Amino acid sequence: MPMSDLEISAMRERIAKLEAEVGEHGLRAEVRGLRSDIGTLFERLAASERRFAMMVGGGVVVLWIVERFLK
Repeated sequence: MPMSDLEISAMRERIAKLEAEVGEHGLRAEVRGLRSDIGTLFERLAASERRFAMMVGGGVVVLWIVERFLK
């Protein structure tokens, strides 16, 4: 599931804030937050890839069964 417009907007605001205040404490906290957001994005991508693979695999099994019993 891709990121929503609201999530993208929030990430852009955080990046703009980071550019405005590059203090060490603020920088480390923002980098941790961005890493978390990127990790969430990759988790969602992996989940959608698994769902797609299951759908394709299920379709192949159904086609094999249909072909096997209709011959």
